[in-house]
Amino acid sequence: MEVSKKQRLTVVTACVAAQTLHECLDDIQETSFYKHSLKQTTKKMQEELTRTCDPQINKLWNTSEESMLAIQEGIIEISKIIADADPVKIIAVGKLLTKNPKILELEK
Repeated sequence: MEVSKKQRLTVVTACVAAQTLHECLDDIQETSFYKHSLKQTTKKMQEELTRTCDPQINKLWNTSEESMLAIQEGIIEISKIIADADPVKIIAVGKLLTKNPKILELEK
Protein backbone atom coordinates (compact mmCIF):
# COMPACT_ATOMS: atom_id res chain seq x y z
CA MET A 1 0.00 0.00 0.00
CA GLU A 2 1.34 3.41 -1.02
CA VAL A 3 1.59 5.96 1.77
CA SER A 4 0.70 9.54 0.90
CA LYS A 5 2.99 12.45 1.66
CA LYS A 6 0.42 13.77 4.16
CA GLN A 7 0.26 10.40 5.96
CA ARG A 8 4.05 10.22 6.12
CA LEU A 9 4.20 13.76 7.54
CA THR A 10 1.61 12.87 10.18
CA VAL A 11 3.49 9.75 11.26
CA VAL A 12 6.86 11.51 11.35
CA THR A 13 5.39 14.42 13.33
CA ALA A 14 3.81 12.00 15.82
CA CYS A 15 7.11 10.13 16.10
CA VAL A 16 8.99 13.34 16.85
CA ALA A 17 6.35 14.35 19.40
CA ALA A 18 6.53 10.95 21.09
CA GLN A 19 10.33 10.98 21.18
CA THR A 20 10.39 14.53 22.50
CA LEU A 21 7.98 13.53 25.25
CA HIS A 22 10.09 10.48 26.11
CA GLU A 23 13.20 12.64 26.43
CA CYS A 24 11.47 15.32 28.51
CA LEU A 25 10.01 12.98 31.09
CA ASP A 26 13.26 12.54 33.01
CA ASP A 27 13.84 16.29 33.10
CA ILE A 28 10.26 17.07 34.10
CA GLN A 29 10.51 14.72 37.07
CA GLU A 30 13.08 17.05 38.62
CA THR A 31 10.71 20.04 38.58
CA SER A 32 8.36 21.25 41.27
CA PHE A 33 5.33 21.13 38.96
CA TYR A 34 5.61 17.40 38.26
CA LYS A 35 2.60 16.29 40.28
CA HIS A 36 0.90 12.90 40.41
CA SER A 37 -1.82 13.76 37.84
CA LEU A 38 0.74 15.12 35.36
CA LYS A 39 2.86 12.02 35.86
CA GLN A 40 -0.09 9.69 35.17
CA THR A 41 -1.33 11.64 32.16
CA THR A 42 2.13 11.96 30.63
CA LYS A 43 2.93 8.29 31.12
CA LYS A 44 -0.39 7.22 29.55
CA MET A 45 0.11 9.54 26.58
CA GLN A 46 3.67 8.29 26.12
CA GLU A 47 2.52 4.67 26.09
CA GLU A 48 -0.31 5.40 23.65
CA LEU A 49 1.93 7.36 21.27
CA THR A 50 4.47 4.55 21.28
CA ARG A 51 1.82 1.90 20.71
CA THR A 52 0.30 3.92 17.87
CA CYS A 53 3.43 5.30 16.19
CA ASP A 54 5.75 2.30 16.19
CA PRO A 55 3.64 0.15 13.83
CA GLN A 56 3.15 3.13 11.52
CA ILE A 57 6.87 3.87 11.43
CA ASN A 58 7.52 0.21 10.63
CA LYS A 59 5.03 0.35 7.73
CA LEU A 60 6.69 3.44 6.29
CA TRP A 61 10.31 2.39 6.55
CA ASN A 62 10.39 -1.34 7.38
CA THR A 63 12.58 -0.42 10.31
CA SER A 64 14.44 -2.70 12.63
CA GLU A 65 14.95 -2.02 16.32
CA GLU A 66 18.40 -0.71 15.44
CA SER A 67 16.92 1.70 12.88
CA MET A 68 14.33 2.93 15.37
CA LEU A 69 17.09 3.68 17.87
CA ALA A 70 19.00 5.56 15.17
CA ILE A 71 15.88 7.63 14.36
CA GLN A 72 15.46 8.41 18.06
CA GLU A 73 19.11 9.42 18.38
CA GLY A 74 18.76 11.67 15.34
CA ILE A 75 15.74 13.39 16.86
CA ILE A 76 17.64 13.88 20.12
CA GLU A 77 20.66 15.36 18.31
CA ILE A 78 18.46 17.75 16.30
CA SER A 79 16.68 18.78 19.51
CA LYS A 80 19.99 19.51 21.24
CA ILE A 81 21.11 21.73 18.37
CA ILE A 82 17.91 23.76 18.13
CA ALA A 83 17.23 23.95 21.88
CA ASP A 84 19.22 27.16 22.21
CA ALA A 85 18.48 28.53 18.75
CA ASP A 86 16.51 31.65 18.13
CA PRO A 87 13.07 30.81 16.62
CA VAL A 88 13.98 32.74 13.47
CA LYS A 89 16.98 30.45 12.95
CA ILE A 90 14.81 27.35 13.41
CA ILE A 91 12.45 28.66 10.73
CA ALA A 92 15.46 29.38 8.50
CA VAL A 93 16.67 25.77 8.87
CA GLY A 94 13.21 24.51 7.89
CA LYS A 95 13.18 26.74 4.81
CA LEU A 96 16.73 25.71 3.91
CA LEU A 97 15.75 22.03 3.99
CA THR A 98 12.57 22.70 2.03
CA LYS A 99 14.42 24.57 -0.70
CA ASN A 100 17.37 22.13 -0.74
CA PRO A 101 16.05 18.61 -0.12
CA LYS A 102 19.26 17.06 -1.45
CA ILE A 103 20.97 18.17 1.78
CA LEU A 104 19.38 15.11 3.40
CA GLU A 105 20.55 12.66 0.76
CA LEU A 106 23.30 10.41 2.02
CA GLU A 107 25.88 8.68 -0.10
CA LYS A 108 25.46 4.92 -0.23
